[in-house]
Amino acid sequence: MNHFPIFLRDFLLRLLLCLVLVVAFRFVFGPLFLLSIPFLIAGVAILMAKPFADLFGVGAGSLFYPNSHYDRPQPIYGIPTARRKEGHFEEALLGFHQITAEHPQEVPAWIQLVDIAANDLNDLPRAKAYFQSGLNHLNAEADRNRLTNACAPWIKRQDKAELTPPETTGSRPKPITIKPER
Repeated sequence: MNHFPIFLRDFLLRLLLCLVLVVAFRFVFGPLFLLSIPFLIAGVAILMAKPFADLFGVGAGSLFYPNSHYDRPQPIYGIPTARRKEGHFEEALLGFHQITAEHPQEVPAWIQLVDIAANDLNDLPRAKAYFQSGLNHLNAEADRNRLTNACAPWIKRQDKAELTPPETTGSRPKPITIKPER
């Protein structure tokens, strides 16, 4: 909300009152006008204190109490992230599924879904399904590019896996750690 027009109107009104006060002091006190100057300064200071307090207070106050707000609650990544760290990957996937159901434009949630499926569960078809679903749900081209760039190592690994037979040594590829952005 822009407070400047209200501030300007209030400032000009109080400035006009100060001018009236100066003229009134000049005519009321006449030759003793110089003796009344401290009272005049006090009166002007009292009248002009509010606009100057608003000028500096609104700017400083908005740092601590911003006027912006969200229409609905923002996604909570803590619970699914904790489940993933604990090794409960299916529960983590469910948590990120809830986030993508409620907030389909949340790129970090889609990235986490693909990352858990590809790296933690080593389920490339499932990761591919999450990746495609993310691309279908994201409207902005920049968001789709972010998802593609974040999943680029997985995509390269998937392409390599499709070209070569799966290894039977049981070794697992190094996981890719992708932190969600807020």
